[in-house]
Amino acid sequence: MTAELLDDLHRLLAESGLLSDQAAENGIVHGRATFAAGGVEVAVNVDPELDDERDELGDEPDDERDERDADPVGDPDPAALVASLARILALDPAAWRALVDAIAEEIEEAVGDDDVEEQTDLRDDLTVTSIVVFADATVFAFTAPRQFPTSRLLAQFDADLDIEHLEVLPLDDDAELPEHDPSLEVHSFDTLEDLLTHISAPEEP
Repeated sequence: MTAELLDDLHRLLAESGLLSDQAAENGIVHGRATFAAGGVEVAVNVDPELDDERDELGDEPDDERDERDADPVGDPDPAALVASLARILALDPAAWRALVDAIAEEIEEAVGDDDVEEQTDLRDDLTVTSIVVFADATVFAFTAPRQFPTSRLLAQFDADLDIEHLEVLPLDDDAELPEHDPSLEVHSFDTLEDLLTHISAPEEP
């Protein structure tokens, strides 16, 4: 079932023409896309979270697992994932600016004029580099090279594009897209104050 779902997602995305350099592997479909609202090309993951589904089924008795495998209710919807990506890529500049403003305002309120590398408008410094689409959320990865040159910000929005939370990762050109991988060193923060404290802290020797 999971292989068929991934094949369907791969096919529907190919038919949509939304992605270039498209490939399906490791339970996701990835590629690149033009994000007109941000004026950039971005890396894209469309993740039906098939690994999570397999993990949940693994703890069930065989008879219950067989029953769930036969029941399509609750399976990821490839068409809905494609539609979500299309909606994100079709954002107009004003809507995108509103999302960037929401992130910048919260960060600026938390940090003020302190703990930044260079005093500049964060709205002009934030550059989106990648997008991950899940069934009920979208994660945008940003760099801010002038204010936070050694870090990148991950902003998660819900299905209504309301911001849910921010995370920070070390800037790593070889790991551009966020993934649901427990082995990754991902730092989560309860407040933006905690996030900005982590960004501005000196690296340990």
